[in-house]
This record gives sequence, C-alpha cells and structure tokens, in this order.
Amino acid sequence: MEGKDDKPWTVLLTGSTGSLRTYILSSLQALPPTMIRKIYCLNRSEDAKQKQAAALDVRGLPPLEEERIFFIKATFIHFLMPFKEFRQHIKGVRDFLQFSYRSPRHPPFLYISSLRIAYFSNMHHIPEEISYDLLAIAGGYSQSKYVAERMVEAYVRSTGLPAAVMRVGQIAGPPPREWFPTLLRASQHIGALLSTLGRHNDIDWIPVDILSQIIMEIAEYVIGRPARTGASMVFNIANPETVPFESLLPHLTGIALNTVPCGEWVRLLQQSATNRPTAPGTPGLKLLGLYRSAFTPGKSPF
Repeated sequence: MEGKDDKPWTVLLTGSTGSLRTYILSSLQALPPTMIRKIYCLNRSEDAKQKQAAALDVRGLPPLEEERIFFIKATFIHFLMPFKEFRQHIKGVRDFLQFSYRSPRHPPFLYISSLRIAYFSNMHHIPEEISYDLLAIAGGYSQSKYVAERMVEAYVRSTGLPAAVMRVGQIAGPPPREWFPTLLRASQHIGALLSTLGRHNDIDWIPVDILSQIIMEIAEYVIGRPARTGASMVFNIANPETVPFESLLPHLTGIALNTVPCGEWVRLLQQSATNRPTAPGTPGLKLLGLYRSAFTPGKSPF
C-alpha cells in the first residue's frame, strides 16, 4: 500500500479472486476515491477480471469498479507443492520488498501468512513474533510462509521501513450464506461428516467478511505508524472463542447425517471425484491431496 498519512492511496493486491481477498478487494473499493485512488490486482489467470466480477456477484458483494481497479497476470502456487516449488512465490515476496524499498514513498508491505506455521509446534500460545524452527514446520506451503516472514523481518531490521505479517487461521464463509469452510462443503458433497479433526479438534473458525475487516483495520494502523526498530509487526488473527468439533456435529445435520472416521471420509471424497467430478459444490476435490496427506495415520490434520 502506498502512502502513510497522506491520501489517496494506491494499493497492490495479490490473488484478489480468492475468497478472502475478494472480501478485501470489496472493502478497498468501498472506500471513497479520496482515500483509495487505484487498486492493482495480481492474479494467475488471463481472465482474472471476469472471474473477479463473478466472485463478487456470487457473494452478493457490490460489482467491480472498473475505473479504479486494474488486473495484472501473476504466478500459481498451491498447498501441496514441495518447498522447492515455492521459489517463485518467495522470489515474488523479495521483489515486492525491493519495490517498497526503491519506491520514493516507501509504501508499507503487508504480508498475509498462516497460523499453519505454528500448528505443528508444541506451543499452546503462539507469540506474535517470528521465532519458529523451519525444520519443525511441515509442508512446502507452511515452510514458504515461514521463509517469507523471515524476509519481512530482515527487511524491517535492515531498512527501518514499515512492514507487517498477518497470520490467519481457519477461515469460514460469511453468515448466513455458506458459512462453513471448504472441509464442511466437501462433507455436504459426499453426505458424510468427519467424526473428529484429530489433534486440532478445537474449532476457531473466523468468518471471512469479519477477517477482511480486521485486515483492513490492521493495514490502516500499519500505514499510519512508523516501523518498530529491529522487528516487523506481527498479528495472529483467529477466533478467540474455541469449541470442540464434536460439539458442532448436532448442529450440522443439514450438511450430512452420517459421521465417519478420517480415512473413510477421504475415501468417499476420492470416490466422488471419480463419480461426480464436475458436480456443483465440490471445492473439497481441489484439496483432496491435502486431506489425504493430513488424515494419514500418524499425521495431524491441518
């Protein structure tokens, strides 16, 4: 984001067609032109503009303001790629940091990370600092997030310029429409719910519309605040009120009546990929490999 106390701002937003960033984009374009002048969206698809318009429409959000929003082609990443395949993503973070540094106005850099980087540690309290052991973090996606956080930290220490890391947890949809996350939409698709989520059975889902507003508030806070000498600002964003997953099951009968063990749930989802690969409401199929890996005996989901 460009600008500190002065406005209007120019914003560069990556991956804007995703669920969370669609809400962030909607929040940005809701701000008047006196506050946000232009929004540049980097996305991997050639038809990102059309996808963005559809993403806003299906969520009941205001239509795209084409006079202020511009689309640029970017690269692709996903959860199951090994760490070495995330080099382009990490290089992109480095390039954005260099861009912020070399720009005359030194725009603040805000990086959306993930609480996944701490899920495999033994800590019950996740500090808002960058202090984890890379070797204890499982999966290329989480490892790449950790490396990017370290890069942000090094950037702030060496330049004194403002930057922030925002770690988000499990995201649910906005109430009352499609409030449940992808895992439960997959359960609705196959007609069966997981009986447990294993080690991470405490649910702290946060609605995506509320999360986007929190991110906007953090962004405005960071923009109006000088960097702390020697450290980047880190924010952990999750629902502070947790409940056991089993306590939700009686309220999820509209999704599926049956509950099954993790292995059987993955088998049913995999079977549905063969039987109904193009059926509506199948976002869980895109994460089939992730679920298969997460629910393998001896491993902890998420």
